[in-house]
Amino acid sequence: MASSQLGNVDDLTVPESIVLLHRLSTESTKVQLMFTSSSGVLFTAQGTLKSLEGGQFGVAREDGSSSLQFNPSLAVTRKFGDSRALRLTTFPRLVKPGELTLTSALLFAFSDGSKLAFWIGR
Repeated sequence: MASSQLGNVDDLTVPESIVLLHRLSTESTKVQLMFTSSSGVLFTAQGTLKSLEGGQFGVAREDGSSSLQFNPSLAVTRKFGDSRALRLTTFPRLVKPGELTLTSALLFAFSDGSKLAFWIGR
């Protein structure tokens, strides 16, 4: 783990990222996500991380609908950072005050230039 005054940031292997995602899914961890495409499309949502069939993961909204599905093994870069690293990160403030305390972030970057970031709460 790379540690500095900026916080801790880890490069994750595919198996490490899958284990982490499974743990977050099993614990019904709430996340805020942001997807950006290489063409500038931005999608944000908040929900609970879910493990799906075929190595896929998704985020289920409060009403149970799936808002996004992805396969972490297709990412070319996977990173995990703690709350100190989060302070330097700007993202849409979709979380209502007092609703979700963000403690860490998980980032997946794909070969087409798209990125998927999860801000993990408690």
